[in-house]
Amino acid sequence: MSDLAALNAALDAAFGPGHIVAGRVLQHSAQAIVAEAMDAEAPVIVKRVLGPDAAIRTDRLREAHDSIAPHMAKGLFRLAELLRVAPHHGLAVMAPAPGQRMDMVLAQADAAERRAVVDLAGGWLAAFAAPRLRRGPVNLHPFIRRRKDHQPPDLTPADRALTGEVLAGLRHAARSLAHAPIAQSGVHGDLTPYNLHLAPAPDDGIEVWAFDLQPLRIRPIAQDAAQFLVVAGLRQPPDGPGPRRHGLPSADVAQMLKACPEVSDPVLRFFIGDRLLRALHDAAAHPDRARAARTALRHWLEGAA
Repeated sequence: MSDLAALNAALDAAFGPGHIVAGRVLQHSAQAIVAEAMDAEAPVIVKRVLGPDAAIRTDRLREAHDSIAPHMAKGLFRLAELLRVAPHHGLAVMAPAPGQRMDMVLAQADAAERRAVVDLAGGWLAAFAAPRLRRGPVNLHPFIRRRKDHQPPDLTPADRALTGEVLAGLRHAARSLAHAPIAQSGVHGDLTPYNLHLAPAPDDGIEVWAFDLQPLRIRPIAQDAAQFLVVAGLRQPPDGPGPRRHGLPSADVAQMLKACPEVSDPVLRFFIGDRLLRALHDAAAHPDRARAARTALRHWLEGAA
């Protein structure tokens, strides 16, 4: 049975035959399958969580939406609505986000437009984090252990050596931040230009819509900020070489810190290093991405104390 047929069979079992029909698969990974669908005559996005813990993860996804959706229902910073869930089938049905995907906007943006786009992304993150904001020390070493444990076994000797240097730099940064009051909140979990849309607002402004929220986790806000900056910096870099900060375009980092002031520069630097290392480890099939990640990591190391 194809992915699409299996998804439609699950939709029939959860919501009734032919009620919601998936038409095109958008993304398929070991964790989930995402597709465009129709709910009667309304377009929707369906996500089927995969794996033995699919019911638990789907229920936690509902909890994540329930906890933040009322705060993102109005204004310029929005979250696409979760319409219905069927945890026992691992299914979530969401309203599509309006407007244009942010990565497409970044691909055509000049320097001023790029600053405006990153400012909007940082503004969305600040609005999303505000209702559940807390501050306190965070043990950052589990993030380092996870990155170490998930490195591919077939890394080249050069990439293995680079990984070791970066892990050492992360450990040093974690020790220096051991007693710092780090801003934490519920995180999106996959905040990238691919999961944000820009749409015209009624007052001639710009609305920012996010989707593909991950199950609820309280984490440092800088984790979401770093995720956005690394994906934007490596996959939609500005034209031509320019100054870098923590391995990424300096203007991007500065604009994110300005737009989301709860994110501190030292904590952001830690999570940028962590996310850049993940980018290197995930880039085996993408030589260009691997080269970009290596260049960024070497610059990140230059800033290590």
